[in-house]
Amino acid sequence: MNDEILKKMQKHELKILKEFARVCELIGVKYYLDGGTMLGAIRHKGFIPWDDDIDVFMLREDYEKLLAAAPKHLKKQYFLQTFITDNGYLNNFAKIRDNETTFIEKTVKNSDINHGIYIDIFPIDNYDINKKARNFIFNKLINYYILKLYRNYSVDTKKRKLKKFISLLIPHSKKTNLKTIIKKENIFVKDRKNRCKYLRNYASVYSLDKAIFKYEWIGNGKLVDFEDMRVYVPENYDMWLKTIYGDYMKLPPEEKRKPHHDYEKIDFEKSYTEFTK
Repeated sequence: MNDEILKKMQKHELKILKEFARVCELIGVKYYLDGGTMLGAIRHKGFIPWDDDIDVFMLREDYEKLLAAAPKHLKKQYFLQTFITDNGYLNNFAKIRDNETTFIEKTVKNSDINHGIYIDIFPIDNYDINKKARNFIFNKLINYYILKLYRNYSVDTKKRKLKKFISLLIPHSKKTNLKTIIKKENIFVKDRKNRCKYLRNYASVYSLDKAIFKYEWIGNGKLVDFEDMRVYVPENYDMWLKTIYGDYMKLPPEEKRKPHHDYEKIDFEKSYTEFTK
């Protein structure tokens, strides 16, 4: 992704974020920037210059309210994508897509889904620090995630070998219905109704030691600058970011300053439907 395309991508994602923030305010739910987007807001007051996506998170209760109410309030240009609203979409978190654009990623190029430019919306859930309970739930979710990833995404030869190895470890995986997997996955985290001291994003790509946060760090949230808008981050964003990145104000080596999404097709003026018929 060259600099010109990256800038256009960021511009379109920012528009989606503004629409998302508008709907959140309208229905009375809270959101917070997540991961590299939060880091970008604090370190750059906007996008990390080489970042090509926007991530936000919501506490589970607000996330569920969003899923129920957002489709009625989003402008027609936008689509709330979940495994319920889009039959071919097989993730346990939501996206808001721009129907009038195209961003076909290589990993899902063969999936019959909405392929518009998007932002990611992650639910964040209770996390029991008790080792036995933690390991049981986490291992279950990891197994489900691997099944989804390697049975449905386009992967390279190295990953295909891993896929074969994983299939030997998980009996009858080919017979597993993926919608059932996601529903079970959600049950694991939603059944814990009492607020825990710790939180976790169960769809996170980060290792376990970088993805456990204290509930108290969220506080009342804090408004910060992100490009030309004001957005929410956890009140104690410093501890949140240190947990993920360590010394987060230090820039990574130049060779790592690059976008991380590989795409098959991108178009900022035409709908994905023109390329997937």
